[in-house]
Amino acid sequence: LRELDMRASPYNLENFGYEAIAIETPSGRAEYVRRQQDLAEKSSALRLRVISTLDTILEQVTISPSPSI
Repeated sequence: LRELDMRASPYNLENFGYEAIAIETPSGRAEYVRRQQDLAEKSSALRLRVISTLDTILEQVTISPSPSI
């Protein structure tokens, strides 16, 4: 995702191996959106695992009141 953002930035990063995505053109913007959607789809399984793990942890945590001084 960070690489995609860098490629869509106004800076020339070709010397670092990042070909620009010309988001100011309709075809460049379409490519950028398509790549964002691809990344979102690829990360959905991981996102669901993280949410499930956090739900499990929250179910096991008991909040106890602070002891009196």
